[in-house]
Amino acid sequence: MSKTQHTWVTGMVLGVMVLGFSGVAPGQLVITEFMADTSHADGDLEWFELYSRTPTHVDLSGWKIGDDGALRGTLGEGVGIDPGGYVIFTSDSERFLTEWPEVTPAQVFSWTGSFTLANTSDEIFLFDPLDQLVASVLYTDGDPGEEDISVYLKYEPGALDDAGLADWREASGPSHWSASDPTVSGAGAGNVADPLAMLSLNGSSGSPGTGAYAAPIPEPGAVGLWCVGFLAVIWKRVRRRGVRAALGGLGFSRVRVA
Repeated sequence: MSKTQHTWVTGMVLGVMVLGFSGVAPGQLVITEFMADTSHADGDLEWFELYSRTPTHVDLSGWKIGDDGALRGTLGEGVGIDPGGYVIFTSDSERFLTEWPEVTPAQVFSWTGSFTLANTSDEIFLFDPLDQLVASVLYTDGDPGEEDISVYLKYEPGALDDAGLADWREASGPSHWSASDPTVSGAGAGNVADPLAMLSLNGSSGSPGTGAYAAPIPEPGAVGLWCVGFLAVIWKRVRRRGVRAALGGLGFSRVRVA
């Protein structure tokens, strides 16, 4: 068997395993918004949003979050997401709800552990209980947001399908990501105001817990299963070698979301 054939077979097998363990097909859970840079004490009100394209409720109890090849946070019992629903993950759900009173409390969950988001370059990885990578995003210095301004996935065709792995490549055209408030200083071309954005009590801009995404639920076909397996392969390499070395070995260049 050639090296290429071995890679495809390995990806397919791992894809079947991942789908069987988590029940989530490729692209059914998407990270759609995050705020990495806040004016609060580091880590207090950082957050990210997860959107579900699944046909059924997904139990996220015991799922994990991490960055740069390390598992750094865990989701507690009773965490889940409904079809077409949005949930917010943060280090302090009570304080988050104080600052964002318009968000429904049932949508907000705290992680436990040491996970934080760097202000400039970092990754957000979401894993099922067996450490299989399910959703991810990587941002670099120069992303469209700034302090107290969230970065969101624009409501445009193709954005959901390109949200994860595709945005790990050097952008050759307009990104699907934008600052929720495009008037921020230094915001790049292509930023589009989030029509659902609101202000928190401390003046932060974002639309946590809501969105305007509409897309068919992807079926776990052969290509989709391979993609899930490929994500699993990437995660194994990341844990061993780090993000840049792992992606470089697979032919990826530096990643930008701006």
